[in-house]
Amino acid sequence: MIREFLAAEDGASTVEWSLMTALVVALMLVVTNFVLNGTAKQTADIRDQLLSEDLMCTDFCDHGLSDE
Repeated sequence: MIREFLAAEDGASTVEWSLMTALVVALMLVVTNFVLNGTAKQTADIRDQLLSEDLMCTDFCDHGLSDE
């Protein structure tokens, strides 16, 4: 049984495809991590710039406007 498995090429093909699939998944996880970190930094930079220019109010302020 073991000799038949070692002689057959089906097992080797299965192992190769499994390894290639695992490498592709690992590469996708690494790329996703870089993209998410990059977009999180860009989003934080944009938010900080908007807050510094007083274009965005985060605490429901009325900028001195009232109903009176």
